[in-house]
Amino acid sequence: MPMNSPPPNPRHEKPFVVGPTDATATTPAKTEDTDIYADFVARARDMAERLRQRELESERLLQITERINLGLTLEEVLDFLYQELRGVIPYHRIGFALVDRARGMVVARWARSDRDMQISKGYEAPLKGSSLGRVLETGRPRIINDLEAYLGEKPESDATRRAVAEGIRASLTCPLFVQGKPVGFVFFSSVEKNAYSDAHVAFFQEIAGHLAATVEKSRLYSELAEQKGLVERQNAVMVQELEMARHVQQALIPTWIPDVPGLEIAFAYEPAIQVGGDILDILPVGEDRLLLFVGDAMGHGVQAALVMSAVKAALKSAVDAQGDPAKALAALNRVLADLLDDFFVTAACALIEGRTGQIQVALAGHAAPLWFRAGSGQVAQHGESDPALGISKERTYAATALRLEPGDLLLFCTDGVAEAMDADGREYGMERLKRQLTQQPQPAPQSLLDAIRRDVDAHRGDRPMSDDYTLLIVRRS
Repeated sequence: MPMNSPPPNPRHEKPFVVGPTDATATTPAKTEDTDIYADFVARARDMAERLRQRELESERLLQITERINLGLTLEEVLDFLYQELRGVIPYHRIGFALVDRARGMVVARWARSDRDMQISKGYEAPLKGSSLGRVLETGRPRIINDLEAYLGEKPESDATRRAVAEGIRASLTCPLFVQGKPVGFVFFSSVEKNAYSDAHVAFFQEIAGHLAATVEKSRLYSELAEQKGLVERQNAVMVQELEMARHVQQALIPTWIPDVPGLEIAFAYEPAIQVGGDILDILPVGEDRLLLFVGDAMGHGVQAALVMSAVKAALKSAVDAQGDPAKALAALNRVLADLLDDFFVTAACALIEGRTGQIQVALAGHAAPLWFRAGSGQVAQHGESDPALGISKERTYAATALRLEPGDLLLFCTDGVAEAMDADGREYGMERLKRQLTQQPQPAPQSLLDAIRRDVDAHRGDRPMSDDYTLLIVRRS
């Protein structure tokens, strides 16, 4: 640098001079330099404007991504586009449509405009043979900068006619693809002719990429919502059917006890859910005898309830005029062996005579009843169990004879009582049930029944029932 040169200006306070400062000093050389300088300034300003525009576009794209990541719906993202993209790309209207491939239609799903719309949600048009079909084939956005002229060339286009009637004069259409498959379109429209250029296309394609992901998310969400709605409707139907089944099943439970002198009877039936598989019946046999039946179909719920209904229907025909419990179980077993497939029923069947207290008890895979003897205050179980019903068609059954003294009682139950569990998984158990029979002197059947149910509920606490349970108590008075 020559010694007499001026020092550099580190702050660049006056980096550019636009035009000469002294008109009298202008020469052709200086004029040429000025033109070059002015062109440079113009180019710099244009670059600065493009950078500012690109910065604005990047900012909007980031905001779009943030809204998608927030889990917003497609409609919410489109609403954001309509509100926030002004200044980035010209438009007076934005529309969104989905491709219905099954029907070959384009269906408008969303639109926003600052004027009355003639194309809104629900509008649809055929895809085959249309200009939109060609847009999908090429996969490239389409610009129409003079829709009036385009309508003159395509007078059959109903969508173009409607757009022109709205005042729209230019449009930018971009196809949306998810995993290579066309899913829809986004339309930017302006009331100004020649509103769009290739510069808008690049930004628009970036928007389309984000929207395609949102469309796919929205589609999956809609499918999940549809499946959820279907499941809820099916559940509602199932609950209604279960409630109807519960009413039908309740009608199969005895609502009255035949009056037999010398006998007091109480019972309770509690399904684990709306319907259960326990079976309870009390059938009069002659004037002073009753046939008592307590059964438990394998499992619980609808399938067990259907078996319970079948057993109830078959039981009456299985009981002969004598009411022999062993013969009744054998007849019932033959019916169930034909009906049941890998299913069985346990049962206790007893014939009791009120006048003498004589009892015959036959068991099919079921626990023997608890026998409380008033004279000694002791509780015991009597009776040998044969195989459950429905396993082998030719099984025979035997009965055990007992005699109740005045004050004695028998308690029949299903395993849902003894197997009721507390919060720690401990079962209620037969020993605890036996103690309930001895805690009250000369217990009346109904008061004893109520005490047992309270004790079972106290043992379970908040834990739901794991199985149905049935209690039947008979006492000789």
